[in-house]
Amino acid sequence: MKKVSAILLCLIFLCGCSISEHRADFFAMNTIMQITAYGDAPTDEAKAMIVSLEKQLSVTDSDSDISRINT
Repeated sequence: MKKVSAILLCLIFLCGCSISEHRADFFAMNTIMQITAYGDAPTDEAKAMIVSLEKQLSVTDSDSDISRINT
């Protein structure tokens, strides 16, 4: 009886939980990037950080810090 109760409890728990998936696809650093976050984590912050890094470190953007150092 305890075994059946434990299995039933596990099934109820697993069926009741739903984890939301957030996905962002974009082009940065000369490649296609895909960010996947689970739960309540937003992908906007991660995308903004990558875009910010690209603006600083890009070798193809003449306004980046790397381009200024190289000239």
